[in-house]
Amino acid sequence: MEAKNILKLSVFFALFVVLAPISIQAAVLDSITDLQCIYSGTPGKIQLSWTAPAGNPAEYEVRYSSGTINAENYSNANPYNYSQSGSNTGVLVTGFAQNKNWFFAVKAADNDGYSAISNVVSCQANKVNAQTYPSSTVSNLVSGSEIPAGKDFLVKGASSDQGGSSIQKVEISFDGGSTWKTTSPVKAVSTGFDWQYNWVAPMAGNYSIKTRAADWLGAQENSSSSLNVKVMEQSSTTTTSTNTISTSTTAVATSTTSTTAQSEDQQKRSLLIQIIQLLLQLLGSKQ
Repeated sequence: MEAKNILKLSVFFALFVVLAPISIQAAVLDSITDLQCIYSGTPGKIQLSWTAPAGNPAEYEVRYSSGTINAENYSNANPYNYSQSGSNTGVLVTGFAQNKNWFFAVKAADNDGYSAISNVVSCQANKVNAQTYPSSTVSNLVSGSEIPAGKDFLVKGASSDQGGSSIQKVEISFDGGSTWKTTSPVKAVSTGFDWQYNWVAPMAGNYSIKTRAADWLGAQENSSSSLNVKVMEQSSTTTTSTNTISTSTTAVATSTTSTTAQSEDQQKRSLLIQIIQLLLQLLGSKQ
């Protein structure tokens, strides 16, 4: 009996030794497969973004190199030091030489270690000039335009971004840039969109209209040049003038009608006189 118990204990211990490592083995994080490298539109900066892999990443490790990166040389690539939690899935890396190609790779990490290397991407921290920042325009007004007061006016325009991102919003100002209002997107066009803003019953006066666009990377347009627009009260002169013309026309028509009637009467009288004269001549000749 005692031998059987010893045998059972031996079997149980053997199973525990074999199975225990399996039951407590931690799941390895999946690798990132959609790392993207985006031109930021700002000199020396590059935007990286990715989707969090399955599991619960606590943080990410970003490495970069001027040469290609793979699983074998990943540890030799330069680490990019930054503080970021696992809930964030992107970082704007800065301080990179412009007009040069840079390679990037990322690993996800938790308390049990690191995932495998992500897909490798590359792009340049291009030197950027003002023309590559977001831009916006008004399409249905020009400087010097006049619109009626007290009536809603739909301001329309367009926007675009050449800095490697796309337009997030367009704002409009009617006081030269002191205050701003957000416009409404109408239709996506390339890296921007057509927009509109309903200017509700503007009061008479002179307005300095500006617009400015911002992209998803935080770059903002230095507001566009001012459009000087005049909102004018509707004048009653035109209506009065029209009525005057109408009245004058009626008077002329009445005068013409009266003159025509008088002319017809004179013709009838003249004809009657001629007939009477003819009859008198006939009677005189018979005598």
